[in-house]
This record gives sequence, C-alpha cells and structure tokens, in this order.
Amino acid sequence: MKNKIRSFSLQFFLFLFLIPFGNISHSQITRISIANGNWNNPAIWSPTGVPTLADDSIIVNTAVTFNQNIADGQAMFRVTAIGSLIDLGNDTIALGGDDAIISGYMSTGVLAVGMTNSMNNYGTISISNELDQSGIFVNENTGKICVAQYLITSDNFTNNGSISTNNWTNSGVADGNGKYCIANFFINAMDVIGTLDICDATPNTPFDINAGTIAATITYCTAGPCGLCPTPSGIANEFQNGIPLKVFPNPFSKMTQLEINPAFLNSNLDLIFVMYDVTGKEVTRETITNSRLLIERGNLSDGIYFYRLTLGGNAIASGKLIAE
Repeated sequence: MKNKIRSFSLQFFLFLFLIPFGNISHSQITRISIANGNWNNPAIWSPTGVPTLADDSIIVNTAVTFNQNIADGQAMFRVTAIGSLIDLGNDTIALGGDDAIISGYMSTGVLAVGMTNSMNNYGTISISNELDQSGIFVNENTGKICVAQYLITSDNFTNNGSISTNNWTNSGVADGNGKYCIANFFINAMDVIGTLDICDATPNTPFDINAGTIAATITYCTAGPCGLCPTPSGIANEFQNGIPLKVFPNPFSKMTQLEINPAFLNSNLDLIFVMYDVTGKEVTRETITNSRLLIERGNLSDGIYFYRLTLGGNAIASGKLIAE
C-alpha cells in the first residue's frame, strides 16, 4: 500500500455526530443570500442575519465566501445554479440535516456528509483536502467533484458523473455509471457495483487493495482521458467579498479588462465570458484560462451591452457594459 488509509479527525467526528441535530429547535426560517459577500455578513441574507443551526433552510443564490467551519443541521441546504460557496481558507462544511443539493459551484477544505443527510450534486464541488461520506450521496450525471487528497465513502455512494481524487477508500456500496480518476491509491473494503469506469493512474491498476467485491461490470480506464485534480490555489484578497469577476473600465472606449476570481479557475470546467447586444445577439465569446483578460472593442457601436460568465454551463455572474 503506497499510503496508509487516512482516518478522519476525531475532533471533527465528535463535532458532526455528537451534536444532536434532531433535537435542534428550528425557527422555520428560509434564509436566502441576496447579494455577494462573506457568509458572516448579515446584510447579504434575507431575512437579515447570519445563518444558524436554528434556521430551517439555507439557500445560497449569490457568490458567497466563507472563512470558518460551517455546520448545517437544517432541513434543506442549497447552492443554486447561479450561486457559489467559496472557501477562503481550508475550512470544513459539515452537512448533518435532511437534504442538500448543490447545483452551482462549491469549494471547501473538508466536506463531511453525515448519516442523517442525503446529498445530490448537479454542479461542481472542489475539495482541497477530504470528502468523508457516511450518508446517502448521489453525484448526478452533470456533477463534477475534485478531491485533492482523500475520498472516503462509507455508505451508499452513487456516481453518475465524474470524480477526480488523489486517493479513494471505499467501505460502503459504490454504485453508478460514472467515472473515477484516481492519482494514487484505490482501496476497496466492501462493494463496487454498477457500470462505473475506474481509472487508477498508478501502476497497480485496476486497484491497490480489494478486500471486498468489485462487480464484473466495472470497467477500467475505458471512458476516455482521465482528468486529475488541479492543484488548489488561494483567492486574492481583492476577491474576498465573493465577486466572481471585475470588469473595468466601465464605460469603456477602446478596451475593457476582466479580472477573474482565481477560485473559479480551479476546476476542469470551461469558464466562458459572453457579451451580447441589446437584441440578444452574441458579439464576444472568450474561454478564460487566466485571471486577467482584455476585451477589445473592435467594431462595436456605442451603446449598452450585457455579459454573462458561466462555469461548466452554470451562470455565476452577469452584468452590463457601456461602450462610448
């Protein structure tokens, strides 16, 4: 075995599983983010106030950053298709409520899904350390998950999308028709079923240790090139309010400049900037690979234009530009 199986920190398990989520008195409040900003800023939430375990539901519908551990015991936790939840450090999101759905972009140091929780991912999740799962988890066919260190699955874990990780240890039932890309070790201690394609980049393919059952329907490295996780990077201070991009000058005469939040460059998804005129006609399209990009005016007429920034097809920012 090239590495020892990493066990999740005792401190975190005590925090996640000994807190009696079921005994928390919910306030029946659905708290929705209505502006970009930091999680701890009460003004970005409606109704006003920082989310707590007493809230019934939390919906992230804008670009929200956080720099502390987040514990969720709510009945509903959402990151919508136009929302993003971005970790500014190496923090933990612990989900111990009833229902979590990620449709946009979420990054964190550690993601822990507790036994009382079910989670569905339709969007993109970037994890710089560890995903530890002991509740029902479904990575849908549009879902992409990047775990830079350890993926630990201990319950029903269905992958119909794509998952890249450095190490994967399975002691539950891994199912689905999606794809795994593994940079280092793959250890199975229970069941791997379905029609998954598993690509272990190390010489000991198709697995390092198998102490359980791997179905004959599993394939190995047949689903095309295997995209491994990029190296996580930090977020520049000027973006700590959660803004995905800045556009300046605006209005502009000859050219304008985009500055992209580096957090959105840390995935294998296409990051695309599109500009439209007032009739809805597309006038500019750029695939973004760097944190700065110049947009030249060219033959654009004076007037109002609209832009949209998408990550993997999900809108994460939009706005207005004026050419004069």
